Amino acid sequence: MKKYLFSSILGLSLLAFGSSAMAAFSIDELQAAAASALDDFKQNNPSHIPHFTGYKAWNSGEDSKVKIYVSHDGMNMEFNYLCMKHDTSIACHAQ
Repeated sequence: MKKYLFSSILGLSLLAFGSSAMAAFSIDELQAAAASALDDFKQNNPSHIPHFTGYKAWNSGEDSKVKIYVSHDGMNMEFNYLCMKHDTSIACHAQ
């Protein structure tokens, strides 16, 4: 029983360590990713800017994702971005 318990605790510890070892975005990096995606959205979709309703950003493994919401003449639209770390910078790409 002790061996099984030790193995279970060790397994859970490695699982927790493995998940935290991933290079997920910090809060500041996630904010920078959202700002980058919003800048790209504004530059490439100027006609949708007046219809912007919000956005959300979250970690997705080692990357982050940003979803921008627009409501234009009763039609709800979403613009999706994948953001990745590149050395000391963050780059977001429309999907």
